[in-house]
Amino acid sequence: MKRKVDAVNERLVIRLAELMSNYGATVNEIEDTIWHLSNALSLQGHFVLFNRILFTSFGGVIEQKVTLTRFGSTQVNIDRLEKVKKVYKSVSAGSISARHGLSELESITCAKRLYNSFLEIVSWPLISGGFAYIYLGSWKEALCAALISIILMLINRRFPGNEFGTGLRLSIPLSAFVAGICTVAFSQVIHPISITITVISCLMRFMPGFSLTQAMTEIASRRLVSGMAHFCEAIATLMMLATGVFIGITLGSVFMTVSHGYTPFPPAMWQISIAVISVSIGFVICYQILTCHIVAVIVSCILATLLWFYARESYGIVYGTGAAALLGALIANLYARIRQCSDLIIKVPVAIILVPGVYGYRSLLEIMNSQTVSGLGHFSTTFGIAVSIITGYLLIDIIIPVDSHSEDARKEQIPSCAKRNFICRKNFSDSAADRFKPKRFRM
Repeated sequence: MKRKVDAVNERLVIRLAELMSNYGATVNEIEDTIWHLSNALSLQGHFVLFNRILFTSFGGVIEQKVTLTRFGSTQVNIDRLEKVKKVYKSVSAGSISARHGLSELESITCAKRLYNSFLEIVSWPLISGGFAYIYLGSWKEALCAALISIILMLINRRFPGNEFGTGLRLSIPLSAFVAGICTVAFSQVIHPISITITVISCLMRFMPGFSLTQAMTEIASRRLVSGMAHFCEAIATLMMLATGVFIGITLGSVFMTVSHGYTPFPPAMWQISIAVISVSIGFVICYQILTCHIVAVIVSCILATLLWFYARESYGIVYGTGAAALLGALIANLYARIRQCSDLIIKVPVAIILVPGVYGYRSLLEIMNSQTVSGLGHFSTTFGIAVSIITGYLLIDIIIPVDSHSEDARKEQIPSCAKRNFICRKNFSDSAADRFKPKRFRM
């Protein structure tokens, strides 16, 4: 009977880790969570997570059982990640059983997405058009980027990602190729426009800013294997984007005239603020954030973006990005502690707006165009921006940590269910010993 209970508990731990990985949690957070859960379930377990491969070991040295589980591709879904964490807290507190927790996790995976298909379609032009203004474009670049993003959305709906991300690997270079050709075609109709701003803005849904930030976080947490895996994944995504755009623009320039020297007049700050609101709403839909958090996301993104604009003019792009990340992490951690929610609700949109993937994309595109010096300069800037974002996030996490686990789990060295079992065994042994004592020793 005990072995059946342990099997259910082990399945719960592995399934919880899998869903947290699929919905965007970091390796450090996953290992910490399943370690606390194993202690709460009185499991003697050891865990090592390498990117999407989990090694688990349950039991003592003699009866130890080691398993290997491969997880699927990551698609950030903050709403489902929050629900998974609530199941973890309920099981750890003893509110629900492990079997009930497994059924709750399966219901989360089978539930409908938070927003309908129409809103998810609208989120594409909201993000692309907004980023055209954030990157100092005009209404022409915003209009072209929004229209191209709708075409890219249709392409991605034709190539849905499977559990190992094959569809995603096909859609990224194809979308970049189509974006390059469409940008050249739109430049013949809506003239003049900035080719660079338009292409980067319509591809913002594919920029690996979150993966790069997650990689630097894991490297800073000494999860070197997983961190380097995410870092290589981000670089591979940038290479696919740059290659697709390069081929698309080159092919388009054979049949049409391409002007690369145009620089639009910078928009006013109120226009940039409206663009940030548009991008924030798009991120709320894209990353499945509850509507009750939308005001906090918009306010934090606006404050971080304004500080980013002013600080980078005074102290440079790297230090300005670090200051904006510091402010965004401060708001995220305070909001998470007050509302008892995930800090990713604010940290993910802020990190994407400060995205270092744009500079990485520019560096690869410039290297392909034989501009090696400026390409290497943008690549070093990409690394510096990623380090500055992680430095700001980690510094705030140290000063104002997020309450990711219950206070009882932190204070107790022995989990509650283990304590109950220990007390029961102790009371049983004491009562058995009393029965065999001589009468004069009985109390």
